[in-house]
Amino acid sequence: MKIQEKPDYLIFAESAKKGEVSAFPDISRGWGITIEQTGSKPPMEWMNGAFNRVDKNMLYLLQQGVPEWCETVKYPANAIIKYNGVLYTAIAENDNSNPATSTTKWKKTQEKIANASTSQIGVVKLSSSTNSTSETEAATSLAVKYAYDLAGQAKWHATNNAAQKTQKINGKQLHGDISLSAADVGALSKSDFNTRIGNPGFEIMPSGLIRQWGTVQLPPVGDYNAVIINGTKYYTNYHQILLPIAFPHNSDSVNVTMACGTMDLQSVMFGTFATANLNGSPSRFTVAITTPVLGASLTVHYEIIGH
Repeated sequence: MKIQEKPDYLIFAESAKKGEVSAFPDISRGWGITIEQTGSKPPMEWMNGAFNRVDKNMLYLLQQGVPEWCETVKYPANAIIKYNGVLYTAIAENDNSNPATSTTKWKKTQEKIANASTSQIGVVKLSSSTNSTSETEAATSLAVKYAYDLAGQAKWHATNNAAQKTQKINGKQLHGDISLSAADVGALSKSDFNTRIGNPGFEIMPSGLIRQWGTVQLPPVGDYNAVIINGTKYYTNYHQILLPIAFPHNSDSVNVTMACGTMDLQSVMFGTFATANLNGSPSRFTVAITTPVLGASLTVHYEIIGH
């Protein structure tokens, strides 16, 4: 017998008009009922109903795959049904025996697989742990690779250990844990730097270069060295700024900037600038403030480099 083609899944008389389909009056009697009721001539409505019923039952089986258990059906041994979403296989012929409770008549088609152990085949859980002592879990590829890498490192150290014992760093034997100083590896130590963090502050570098910085609040601008430029009178005041420490030799360069005012004092900054003069002094420098604002209290930041 050849394999049949896939059905079209259509239901006979599914689109019939109202009144064209009637339920067959006696399913168990069959067409014999027409002898008594319609003179052996079944009406169209009965014919549609009969074929409609057959197609619906067939489609139900196609949709379910496995039929649902029915208490009015007698099942032979090895019959397979579905009950509450679980497949059951008949152990013996039975009828009206609930699959969930009749353990002598039914068994689950797919019993739950037990967990695996060292003495039993079953389901095993994967784990990427490399320090677990579990005997019910299996290692993943990641765990195996990690263990392989560690083994490779251990092999390398074991192979090269003899050579390591003959090597030295700045005359210190590598036969165990050793303490290295900055000088051992050609680095600068903390003690090589003399630094004072703060305002003012300085930093003495191993090369002998010295950097100093600070912020200074100057006295109010006085009426000194006044000059009128384009109708605006400018005042220039000079101030000596003492450094945190004196340079051993000389100062090389200085940078002075004005500290900006707040939003409501922006007018004080207009036309105001600062300049500086080293004067060759190792311990101080001169700053000149020029501004059109008499009495202004100004603040300057400075950074000076020397040696």
